[in-house]
Amino acid sequence: MIAQKLDLLMKVTNTQNSTLGRVLSFDPSYIGRIRAGKRGLPKHQPFIEPAAVFFARNIREAYQKNTLADAICPGRPWPEDTEEAQSLLISWLCRGVNKDNDPVGKILTGLSSLSTKRPPLPKGIHSEAVQTQDKAVFYYGNAGKRSAVETFLGELSALGIPVTLLLYSDEDMDWLYEDAAFAKRWSALLMDLISNGSRIKIIHTVNRGIGEMLEAVQKWLPLYAGGAIEPFYYPKIRDGVYHRTLFIASGHSAIVSNSVGSHTQEALNILIHDIGAINALEAEFKDYFSLCKPLMQIFNMRNNDLFWKMLSTFEKGGGNMIAALPGPSYFTMPETVALSMASRCQSKWLLKRQRDATARFKQHLAQDYTMTEILRLPAPEAVLAGTVSVPLCDMLSQPTLCYTAEEFKKHLQNTIDLLNTVPGYNLILSDKTMDNVILCVKEDTGAIMSRATPPTTVFGISEQSMTAAFWEYLQRQTGKTFSKEKSIQQLKSYINKI
Repeated sequence: MIAQKLDLLMKVTNTQNSTLGRVLSFDPSYIGRIRAGKRGLPKHQPFIEPAAVFFARNIREAYQKNTLADAICPGRPWPEDTEEAQSLLISWLCRGVNKDNDPVGKILTGLSSLSTKRPPLPKGIHSEAVQTQDKAVFYYGNAGKRSAVETFLGELSALGIPVTLLLYSDEDMDWLYEDAAFAKRWSALLMDLISNGSRIKIIHTVNRGIGEMLEAVQKWLPLYAGGAIEPFYYPKIRDGVYHRTLFIASGHSAIVSNSVGSHTQEALNILIHDIGAINALEAEFKDYFSLCKPLMQIFNMRNNDLFWKMLSTFEKGGGNMIAALPGPSYFTMPETVALSMASRCQSKWLLKRQRDATARFKQHLAQDYTMTEILRLPAPEAVLAGTVSVPLCDMLSQPTLCYTAEEFKKHLQNTIDLLNTVPGYNLILSDKTMDNVILCVKEDTGAIMSRATPPTTVFGISEQSMTAAFWEYLQRQTGKTFSKEKSIQQLKSYINKI
């Protein structure tokens, strides 16, 4: 729908992708993909409003006004006032835009249903990848890059031994996403390598625009979950004209290509097996890697000691905070509940976690920062059945720890007490948040997202544009107004059901 609307506006006003891209600070290829229906609108980043301003100022001729009036406001003339035309365009462009296309929402949906199980490798995948030991093999265009990549990964997968992959590309990604069948094979081959113990260092390109970066995170999420991938990014601005791809299997093979702008259709892609060339390319990658920063940190049971250090740093950091949760938080857990759980499961770490969280909660509010929790309560039947998991319990070596009904009631009652006595603490009950995802964001500081039930996979994010996207996503979830009194009454009503 939005693709057709944007395409109509651009044709009627004779606007090129490059012109609109320059005005809105988007890559022209991204504009082209929106027009073609291959990308949704980046609602976390201004697009509709500035686009409406641009088009309203460029609809001057009678034929333009008549054409757009027939499409947008049939039976009425096109507004002569520019601001009125802007409002009309904004309303029209927003109409029918599916909020489910929000890339942050897609990431959280993927996280909610995340599985770390190895998917079956497509039949014949190794035989489809032509084995070659030529020192250099040449491939051309997007289809050629797909062939080169499939050969590259197929050879590595067929080895059956761990390899170290070094991946970087700031070239246009149509080669990957325009063929859905290839994208599935690519993902399966990477998962196969990871399951064999391979490790991947990848440098993401954040200056593609936050929309494309979030989409890349969404597509890589199942591969991130295993903890075998280290994602990084280059924090400074690049020229965006000359692009390069380096895919390297240390000591084995590599793919290298270059392109100008988004022109990859005829670009040369080279699959290399010459060890001297591979070593030189690996040195080039490492030089660039030394200038990069972590895009996100990934934690699970294998490195939970590092997770608790990261969480401590996050909770001590400044900034207003919003957290979307499928149950009450450690911040609001009373010590009586923590003592009851610790006694039941013989865990001193759970009590320490509760005490640390509540101490940081008080410190946070004492610095005049606010904390807003968006709470999705489980079904009362689940509470009564004792099947509601304690958040991050497996990271405390207690993967089967659940609330008793009495513990859950005491926790909610303490939440009510905090709402009544702590000015900077707010709570909103909502059924719009995910029922298996925890998302905590501190404005301008960072974000943490995690599965809410075991097996836990936690993503710690500090990159500024991603943090801003998650923050804006949660701000939209809070709504324009909310009432403590309403939340208190809703909690009391819920407690009566358990």
